[in-house]
Amino acid sequence: MITISGTLTYVDSAGTRHPLINADGTGKTLYLRPSRTDFTYKVGMDWEPWTKLNANLPLGYQDCVQIITNPGSGGWSVSVPYTDTEVHLPAGAPSPALLWNIEFPEQREVYFGPLPSSLGATATLDSLLQGAWELAGATQYATWSGTERIITITFTSAAQEQAVAWNDIGGADWKFTSGVYTDDDDRVYVCNCKKGTKTNLGATFRLSDLPQVSKDVSVDLRIWR
Repeated sequence: MITISGTLTYVDSAGTRHPLINADGTGKTLYLRPSRTDFTYKVGMDWEPWTKLNANLPLGYQDCVQIITNPGSGGWSVSVPYTDTEVHLPAGAPSPALLWNIEFPEQREVYFGPLPSSLGATATLDSLLQGAWELAGATQYATWSGTERIITITFTSAAQEQAVAWNDIGGADWKFTSGVYTDDDDRVYVCNCKKGTKTNLGATFRLSDLPQVSKDVSVDLRIWR
């Protein structure tokens, strides 16, 4: 088993970090969900089916493990079977591979990925995101550099928007600069942040025009607060 941990916090206007809590002072709710449920997992020397059906949880989450954050710190943790040594998929249906999801319903965020035994006994969500884990819907993941996030995203004729994710930057009041370069000599492109998508963990960026077929537009982004 591996123990995954993280924190759910926000930063106020004075730069002080606080735990996110409910109006009644209790911790927030997260969920651990497997990408498929037709598997067995190792418990001691035995193998048990995934039967985490809990009628007390909200509809849509009854096959999940509920995680409540610590209201004093925003911290949370959950122990999860390794996906390579502690999970058995049906012999007749070995794919797709099992992935684990950490879901933050209020933030509408889902983080997912494998948990191989090579990770060791513990991992933070931030460290997983620096590896094979992803934020659902994000096609790019920015490099963490102190209070800055640095990334280059490339647009083609397939899409005018790119979702970018990063480690918690401490608030949604960040700023950004961009530099655009392209092999398309016929158009001038500008990259903007799509209204309503800014969070402390990412945003969607949109080009002023869809690149022409066979042309690329690359954008260097610097995000800071």
